[in-house]
Amino acid sequence: MPQFSWITFAQAKTALASRLADPGMVKWIDDELGRYLVEALRTWNALTNIWNTPYDLSPIITANQIWYGLSSNANYPRVRTVTDQEVEILMAYHLLENGLAYGGFGFNWGFNFGYGQSSGTGMFTLQQFSDALQRRRDEINQLTACNIVEISVPTTPNTRQNLFPDTTLSPMRARFVPAVGQGSPITLWRNDDLAFQYFSARYLQTSGKLPRAYGVVDSAPLGFAVDYAPNVPGAYDFLVNQSGPVLSPPNATILGLPNDFAWVAKWGAMSDLLGMESEATDTTRADYCLQRYRDGVTLMQRSPWLLLGTINGIPVDTPSVQEMDDYAVNWDSVSKTICMVSPGLDFLALSPVPSSPPLPGASITVVGNAPVPVRDADFVQVTRDTFDAILDYAQHLADFKMGGHDFVQSQELAKNFFLAAIATNSRLAQLGLFRDLLIGQGMRQNEADPRFKKEDKE
Repeated sequence: MPQFSWITFAQAKTALASRLADPGMVKWIDDELGRYLVEALRTWNALTNIWNTPYDLSPIITANQIWYGLSSNANYPRVRTVTDQEVEILMAYHLLENGLAYGGFGFNWGFNFGYGQSSGTGMFTLQQFSDALQRRRDEINQLTACNIVEISVPTTPNTRQNLFPDTTLSPMRARFVPAVGQGSPITLWRNDDLAFQYFSARYLQTSGKLPRAYGVVDSAPLGFAVDYAPNVPGAYDFLVNQSGPVLSPPNATILGLPNDFAWVAKWGAMSDLLGMESEATDTTRADYCLQRYRDGVTLMQRSPWLLLGTINGIPVDTPSVQEMDDYAVNWDSVSKTICMVSPGLDFLALSPVPSSPPLPGASITVVGNAPVPVRDADFVQVTRDTFDAILDYAQHLADFKMGGHDFVQSQELAKNFFLAAIATNSRLAQLGLFRDLLIGQGMRQNEADPRFKKEDKE
């Protein structure tokens, strides 16, 4: 991939330190400044979606495999690598907490009180950081459906109700897969008990029929019921939105959010910490963090990821799974429709499902992760015209720990950053004829099957 090579990470940190009137990097240390710059670069890409990157699917295509989760593939342009540890380090910088509780790091946490060593406030513990981060991470998973997985729920004959694993946040699509020799898989329509009564008369008394619809049972943990209890052994194949892994500090755990949106969970967690009823209470900054969290969730819900797809070098459509189920019923069993099917972020299928060699070649164009520098000699991947906006936002992040009037004033810098992103998006829209349609490809599932009821508009 072509690279910008005009400013190094070390030079960018020096420029930020100069902005903060701390050229000696005493109040804001080198590591801290670097992390603020990285978050600014990631936030910029979340706002502008500029790092469009091709990805060759061919090496992972497998005969008879329908769904492909991409986010953990090492060479995937959107691979998720940000850990809870990285986010908690940023939180510690923001809140002036002592990082020595974090085994294996030993950073000076950025504010020297004249005692010759780093001194935290003692208001928060690492476990509080972790708990708040995990709660907000799982809430984000529910609100944005960014952790879609395929699961199998076994069932026994003549059973109408089953439970999901307790890690399931919400189901998105279901099929009943009979045991070998007992029939073909059936895609189930989503209904509820009242719909069963209306459209499946005597469903409770009928036997010998395979299910055609399912409904979510509002229970704890979450469950589901089908209209007709299957009289043959089998399992339900579900696409579900799932909670993330349990965080266990000080060990690092992959957070499970797209890299460029890890900051959303950070702001949400800090709003909880600063809103506690204790000496830690800071309602002004807690409200600010909560607003940034809400804005970030909205941005994630509208975030494109899949732009284009090809199969065997031929451009193909990228419909949602709901569109395929509506217009090509049981497409994942028998289909002549050549396309790529996606229910949401970093998760897709090929149609027709390849059943035997030679397997097709396929590639996609996605909004990749923002490339971020690691070493001082690494070049910062930013254009010359936007670097000042990146510095504005990084300075704003650095000013958070000062609180009070200084932090309030710095919000003008954040405003400059967001206005620059709006201007960039406007310019990019003019450069391409159909950019609005292009960046909407990865959001087609939510348009075809919204996960939340739309509020009535006045």
